Amino acid sequence: MNTITGNKEYIIEKTDNGKKYFHFIGIGGIGMSALALCLVNNGFKISGSDIASNLNIENLISKQAKITIGHNPKNVEDASLVVASSAIKSDNPEIVRAKELNIPIIHRSQLLEAMMSGLGRDDKPISIGVSGTHGKTTTTGMMGMIFEHSGLKPSIVVGGMIPALNTNSKFDNGKYFVSELDESDGTIKGCLSMQEDSYREGNIREKSLKEI
Repeated sequence: MNTITGNKEYIIEKTDNGKKYFHFIGIGGIGMSALALCLVNNGFKISGSDIASNLNIENLISKQAKITIGHNPKNVEDASLVVASSAIKSDNPEIVRAKELNIPIIHRSQLLEAMMSGLGRDDKPISIGVSGTHGKTTTTGMMGMIFEHSGLKPSIVVGGMIPALNTNSKFDNGKYFVSELDESDGTIKGCLSMQEDSYREGNIREKSLKEI
């Protein structure tokens, strides 16, 4: 998949600061839905598609996200920017159509990088990334809840549900942004390239080291 830069300024320009649609291919996934939920809760226009509905999709629809079940070239025609994960192949009909229409395509890790750089807010948050072979979702959720219960109003993006919040992401106006970073899809590389403020790595296997 040929993708363009995911920097914050480029995304703001292409989406008119969120007034035009971000389109998520595979929006029901736990990581993709977390990003989409953060944006829609911040007033951004979100559309998306997936092969089947689930609770993540139902939640996004309840917040006015425009979601279609099934991948169809027509789904991207109102989009200003397409977001895809590593699970989406280059022959996906929506990817093919986006390229035909010259709609920019970014990887989910690039969007997360932009959000941790301040997309959707007036300042750059203090960003904290958590990675590792085992326990990164739990550690990220626990860290986010520590900040939450301390009254710091953090933004949180996790690849799993946080039981105390009943969500996998939260956008708030506090100065901290806590996120899980996945070594398997380039998230670590992207977020480290922006020199995040803090990086927490748990235990890590040789296979994961090769993916960083």
